[in-house]
Amino acid sequence: MVIGEVRRHRQAQDMSAAELSDACARLGLPVHRSVIANLEGGRRGSVTIAELIAFAAALDVAPAQLLCPVGYADEVEMPPGRIRPTWDAFEWITGACPEQTETPVAHYRKYYLYLREEREAQQRADEQEHRAGHLPAGPLQDAVRATATAERGRAQAIRTALDVLRKDMISAGFLPPADLPDEAGTPA
Repeated sequence: MVIGEVRRHRQAQDMSAAELSDACARLGLPVHRSVIANLEGGRRGSVTIAELIAFAAALDVAPAQLLCPVGYADEVEMPPGRIRPTWDAFEWITGACPEQTETPVAHYRKYYLYLREEREAQQRADEQEHRAGHLPAGPLQDAVRATATAERGRAQAIRTALDVLRKDMISAGFLPPADLPDEAGTPA
């Protein structure tokens, strides 16, 4: 599976096996052209994790894409002996399975989703406040300011949820992300 994906991505980029070999060497993992030929020719049946990472970096794709060809195959065998839809395998490989909710990966995904939502709410509040500053005093300005206040409240509620999630991560024995930056961008 992996080497087929390496070949497909290599050919899509008009990259020769020798060029892939050179790119891997520049990344610090020399993979001789003959190794690539043996892999592509089926004379060698496995790829090391280091090679997988080097191939992915050299081809500018995520390593998971070489393992799970989303958009190019309906199903894959992953783990061995289990055929599953390619997208399900990709989610499993990346720790994004719906059934994997109490893992560090699931907690980090939720954390960064909340963080993005908090920043977006704060940005919307700032935009509305700026807009209100350019409106004449009256009901429209009041409504725009009320929207800004609501967005700031939403941002604060999300910030509280982030704090709770950090505490949950620590309680579960996970290392949480670095402290949240304050308004100036410095860690709190």
